[in-house]
Amino acid sequence: MRFFHQLILIVFCVQLLQAQNTIIKGRVVDENSEPLPYAHLLFQNYAIGTTSNAEGYFAFSIPDSLRNEKVRVSYVGFHSRIASVEDLAGRDVKLFPKNEGLDEILLKQILKNKSFTYRPEWRNGAIGFGNLNAGQYPSQIAVFYPKPGRFNASCFLEEVEVYFFKTTEQWQRPSKFRLHLYDVDENGQPGEDLLKNLIIKRDPGESSIVVELLKEKISIPEDGIFIGVEHLFIRENQFTETRNYYINDSLVAQDFELVKYAPVFKGVLRDEAEDAWFYGPLGWEKISELELSHEAFDSKIPLPDFKVKMTD
Repeated sequence: MRFFHQLILIVFCVQLLQAQNTIIKGRVVDENSEPLPYAHLLFQNYAIGTTSNAEGYFAFSIPDSLRNEKVRVSYVGFHSRIASVEDLAGRDVKLFPKNEGLDEILLKQILKNKSFTYRPEWRNGAIGFGNLNAGQYPSQIAVFYPKPGRFNASCFLEEVEVYFFKTTEQWQRPSKFRLHLYDVDENGQPGEDLLKNLIIKRDPGESSIVVELLKEKISIPEDGIFIGVEHLFIRENQFTETRNYYINDSLVAQDFELVKYAPVFKGVLRDEAEDAWFYGPLGWEKISELELSHEAFDSKIPLPDFKVKMTD
């Protein structure tokens, strides 16, 4: 279910099975029953998911055949929970925070004597980077950035600039997304999130956002960090994209309206992407191992590209 054309077909099937679907509603809360805004809900092994709203409430439509399946509910800084659909319906889903000790980076002094900046590679052109799953679930994309060699000791993340791509459907509307900073786990993939729940708001027509992070005192580990973005499947991010869809040069749907979620990030096409990862129903997977067959990509791999500034 990772292919573009297969995911589009899933959308068609969901529309056909609408009469057989069930609306699942609930709320994600913490141990004190306080709402957790923009929590992440994703079926295991199925391309279906959603995001809770600002009050922690969620709702999604599923075929009756999935009522016995499991859903992973997650939130930054909290332990994830795997629950059955029946356990979610009409109930508060309670998550518990991870126990965090004193972080050693709080004892380090920021000097700002050195700096290093990773810059986007726009010279090869830019491409719009939206939902890589036809709007079926809130996925995450994470790109690796190594610790620069010029920093022998402390190295802090100063700022990240995120860029957006202009499309007719969503350019002049506000939207929100989540920014992630992951360390590298023992398997070389994104590990623990180094940021708290950081929700960024994009204003209409805004082409980029600079996120200042020095106050967070995030020390870059020796093996680098992953910077990621996550679409939020919330009502204010919804927009409708109308397209004709073809499979094997045959028209399968004309003027088909597909609900997607803003923003559309500005990205680049690369020949290789061994250090970029995609989070979906199967967990973290290398983007290079996904089948992203689309003529606009010219057999290359689409990735978001950020401007990343580091200092000592």
